Amino acid sequence: MSNLLNTLLNCPQCSGSLQLTESKNFICVPCQTEFPCFEGIPWLFPIPQNTLSFWRDNLKYQLLQTENECLSLQNSLGNPELFESQRQRLKKWAEAKKEFTRSLERILAPLISASGLDLNTSAALRDKIPMTQRLGSYLQNLYRDWSWGDENGENQASLAILLELLKDHSQIDQMLVLGSGACRLPYELHRSKKVSLTVASDINPLFLLLAKNLISGQIQSLFEFPVSPIDRKSFYLRRELKAPEALNDGFHFILADGMNPPFSPSSFDALLTPWFIDIVPQDPKTLFRRFNFLLKPGGLWINFGSCYFNHPDFARRYAPEEILEIAADSGFAISKSIIRKIPYLQSPASAHGRVETTFSFLAEKVREVEQPPRFVYLPDWILDPTQPIPQNPIFTQFVSVHVLYTQVINAIDGKTSLERIAQDLGPKFGINPQDAVYSFGRFITKIYESGLTLQSSWL
Repeated sequence: MSNLLNTLLNCPQCSGSLQLTESKNFICVPCQTEFPCFEGIPWLFPIPQNTLSFWRDNLKYQLLQTENECLSLQNSLGNPELFESQRQRLKKWAEAKKEFTRSLERILAPLISASGLDLNTSAALRDKIPMTQRLGSYLQNLYRDWSWGDENGENQASLAILLELLKDHSQIDQMLVLGSGACRLPYELHRSKKVSLTVASDINPLFLLLAKNLISGQIQSLFEFPVSPIDRKSFYLRRELKAPEALNDGFHFILADGMNPPFSPSSFDALLTPWFIDIVPQDPKTLFRRFNFLLKPGGLWINFGSCYFNHPDFARRYAPEEILEIAADSGFAISKSIIRKIPYLQSPASAHGRVETTFSFLAEKVREVEQPPRFVYLPDWILDPTQPIPQNPIFTQFVSVHVLYTQVINAIDGKTSLERIAQDLGPKFGINPQDAVYSFGRFITKIYESGLTLQSSWL
């Protein structure tokens, strides 16, 4: 890790300066919190033991889920009506699943073997990771970035948009990438613009540990399981993940929360946010001011990705034009914006693929703005057990729905029909029997389908 990068980092808990210890970890000088490094990647979360525990538990869940899938595949082999070709496919599919989990364990071995970090239960919720972030959330990105090649053109199309935005800027000195994911786009921009120092930051340790190995020149074998296989061989494919060429200097990785980046003010000449601003739960009116804080005067902010703010508060379902207004209010001047359709996660082995309309823009920091306070995912009345819990329609709705559906489940006794259940329970909840048949039928169907796919999404 370069000395220059060390000077850019600060404590994610108190914003104090960090020092590298003899054991190659970091320690905060003011608050004395120690932050581990895994394979040379700093783990800069405010309460490092809590996020470490979260990702370990998430790996256990992933392994358990795969174990259940293998058990289901094994049970399917008992069907006497199977063709021999089906039987062989199911056997190899189960073997591929097992090898995939062994690969995950190898990649994440540094996290599994780490010691000396006990869970801080009193502050566990304060370091809560949003529910959208799991090891399996964006696995296809790994194959798109490092395995599928040029067949679908997504990597090339994405880079072309960034280069078009930056065509009047010949070189970038120090660039930060928030939400770097599997890192192919930052890698390509680093090479194309000859960036002196690139810092790729993400919350997912699987992505960064794997990307670090690939960018250093290693090759990783990893099974892909396409969403909609195009033929018998495509249910499981051994993929070879590798970078076009190794980068030996100037590209670094930080495991951290991009909504509270652990960097000193005015540290970077450029900031790249790929598929980020509409994914995280932090409001852009706060988030963009945080971006301003990270950039030097005149620094560039390059945004790339979708513009889909699916928020329960309708006022926060922003349009692209409103995002540009918020950026201007956050101290930026917009130089250029591009709206363009590109291929998205189109695996060559899958019949399923999308075309996304991307919203990209280049902005320059033209004035300083006040730095917002640290973003906390959960409200104070959850984090502080002494505060009263406010009345909220969410709780009332949860109770009414779950009381209703619990009674529907309890009414299933092997003898009573759906129509009879609707006639008995519908009026008790103000639902006429005809509508209750439809509503209860949808609920029971969802449970049935979840059981078929070994998913409990209805919980």
